[in-house]
Amino acid sequence: MAAIILRDIRNPLLLPEIIGLVIDNVHMVPDLLNCACVNSVWNAEALRKLYVGSMNDMQLRTPDIGSLNSLFVASRKRFARNMSFVKHLLLSPETPAIDESVNPWTRLACFEKCSVLRHRQSAELLFRPKGRGLASLTIPYEIINQDWSFISDLLLAPTVEYLAVDNIYCEVLMTQSSQDFASSFVRLPCSLHFFGNHH
Repeated sequence: MAAIILRDIRNPLLLPEIIGLVIDNVHMVPDLLNCACVNSVWNAEALRKLYVGSMNDMQLRTPDIGSLNSLFVASRKRFARNMSFVKHLLLSPETPAIDESVNPWTRLACFEKCSVLRHRQSAELLFRPKGRGLASLTIPYEIINQDWSFISDLLLAPTVEYLAVDNIYCEVLMTQSSQDFASSFVRLPCSLHFFGNHH
């Protein structure tokens, strides 16, 4: 005689929800990367946490520019999906370099090209991702030879509450009309900080 097991299915947790609860309690990047390798469901939940970013924990920072370039070239669809998870974007190389053109000062800069910023449509995937949008944007070093003229307005995303950028970008932001620039800060209490990299 077959045994019939009765289960309370009035409010069952779906597998992704259970995995999501597990991922919420995983706080080390190596462990999250291991979770991402289990299967597609674990991968989606782990990447969601890995790509959120952090304003305080560099271990959980968003991928460096080189990694972003690799992801963008490998699959724009996957890039767009992963960027939709980002809340705190740190756009920076893994290791900044010394800009010798400003001697006798010492200034750190980024000499690595950011492929995503070559075209406005792809730049929007980075600065205006689908979903909840960015809560903070940090660009601590000037990205050398980057043309911002056609994407400068993207730095002031409507959802950004904290903006910290190299002081060179003050000029970039000012290229917008004064009305557009002012209205960007009227909408929300946005905290704006400029990094001075000259020493």
